[in-house]
Amino acid sequence: MKSIKPGRGPSKRGAAGSVFGIAFGVLWTVLAVGITAGAGPIGLIFPLFGLLFIGVNVYNLMYHKRNAEAEPEDRDSLLEIVDSDDTSAPATDAAYCPWCGEKLGEDYQYCPKCGRKLP
Repeated sequence: MKSIKPGRGPSKRGAAGSVFGIAFGVLWTVLAVGITAGAGPIGLIFPLFGLLFIGVNVYNLMYHKRNAEAEPEDRDSLLEIVDSDDTSAPATDAAYCPWCGEKLGEDYQYCPKCGRKLP
């Protein structure tokens, strides 16, 4: 079996978006601290939201950067496909995909969930 890997382009764009998100989070936090200064405990909510936003974007940046720079076999898989001549489907009801069990319409040629060609 081979894996279909996500492209490096989407991961690079995700990393760039995360850098923008971090910058926005820093700006939000600085402004929120200035606006809510002296508001007591309730004034901590907006700055903490900015710190949470920064944390999520740092995590996304690390994930996308690793995925963009990784070797193809180390990137996260999206789908698994069969790389052999054995394309016969297991016997099952035609109203469901024989590989993943997704409910199918009458005129489907490919499964909308796993993407495999239907028998």
